[in-house]
Amino acid sequence: MKLKRVGEIALCAGLVAVITGGGVFYARRETAYRQKKIEPMATYRLSAFTEVDTRSELRLCAHRGLSATTPENTLESVRAAGEAGYAFVQLDVACTKDGRQVLLHDETVDRMTAGRGRIASFTCEQLARLPLDNGANVEKYDRVEIPLLEDALEVCAQYGMQPILSLRTVRGAPDETVLGKAYMVVSTQKDVLELLKGTAAKLCYRTDALTDRDLRYCAQHGFAVAFDPMRTSDDALRKAQELDLWAWPVNTRDTLARLARRGVRNMVTDCILPTGKK
Repeated sequence: MKLKRVGEIALCAGLVAVITGGGVFYARRETAYRQKKIEPMATYRLSAFTEVDTRSELRLCAHRGLSATTPENTLESVRAAGEAGYAFVQLDVACTKDGRQVLLHDETVDRMTAGRGRIASFTCEQLARLPLDNGANVEKYDRVEIPLLEDALEVCAQYGMQPILSLRTVRGAPDETVLGKAYMVVSTQKDVLELLKGTAAKLCYRTDALTDRDLRYCAQHGFAVAFDPMRTSDDALRKAQELDLWAWPVNTRDTLARLARRGVRNMVTDCILPTGKK
């Protein structure tokens, strides 16, 4: 009996150690994630890519606004994209506790603000009290906030930019009126896209590497497809020529040149600027 009791105690102690160690590891990882400062990126004009013969045919989309030089998914980044001359701007849409659509890429506010918690646990009023303290050159602004989607769409309209909206979940999907203002809605979740079939928005399935299964799915439903160029082979691009392709992200000269040679014309980028103002 004594041996059995000792064994039980040892087992419990081991479980406590594992749980505690896991908690410490998770806390450290979260702290490192929260403390990771987003640095500005160098930008390049498309006109400098002289090795690309099809520059005039390429369509550039500003990733989360002009996120290379301004805090991502903010009114500041959307305005900067408009000033730079982009025709398209990609925006990440999240939903608050009280059902308002805002711009935020993550499921939590941890990375971009001094707060903690899931975006869905905050009301719009509570978010207004959480200014961003992370993002490219955020220190140059007096106060940067998580904006409402409707305000960002107004800025897009001012500059004649077409918004591309990224949705993570079905919950809080914009209504038909808002969707009608978007050029395209992108999601990694098939249920989101299938729910929105028949609405005014063009739909795009986002994946990592283009697989034959992805290509069949998009062809069957008439969806565009967004893919990671670093994970997608030239052979997959060849098979996908009949689809509306969006490379995401494209930030280097070599990547852009390779995609252009393979017939890809739509590029979502953080730092490659259009040739000039529209």
